[in-house]
Amino acid sequence: MAEINTTADRSANIQKLQNTIIDLDALAYSGFSRIAALSRITLAAMETSLPYRFPENIVAVLKTIQELAEITSDGINYNAEETGCTYRDDCAQKRSKAYQEALREMKKYIRPPYLRISAEQQGSIITAINKRIDSLPQERRSKGMTACYGALKSKFHCDGYKELPRDCYDDAVKFIETMDL
Repeated sequence: MAEINTTADRSANIQKLQNTIIDLDALAYSGFSRIAALSRITLAAMETSLPYRFPENIVAVLKTIQELAEITSDGINYNAEETGCTYRDDCAQKRSKAYQEALREMKKYIRPPYLRISAEQQGSIITAINKRIDSLPQERRSKGMTACYGALKSKFHCDGYKELPRDCYDDAVKFIETMDL
């Protein structure tokens, strides 16, 4: 009796696998044929000047291709996972882990707009820098300006004065006023 269940189980598994392969074939055909058609039409159109006058159309086609590729990939991945046949790329997983670590590290320095100094504060920073630079002899002003912006970026770990954290604004002004140039 156990033999019958095993044979029945195998038959069911084979049928499930065949159905999955049919689904995968349909997904691949549908997605990839549409991607190929969009690519062929876009490439042919780009041999004329018309699409360059409307670059937003090229962007729309590229976004559609991207969406079709993602939908097709997701469908194929789902079907593979359902049958227990998930592909695992160890190198890609290592890259993904390294990327996530780098992203966490970068988030320490990237601030959303609501955490950056305001436009008014940016103007005050520029005024403070200009005032500081104007106090230097003419021949030292150019190097002083470069040194001032560089020191500000370095001290506050930002890409420029516009990226200064709001909570560092007062410290930044004091730093500009007292820094050695």
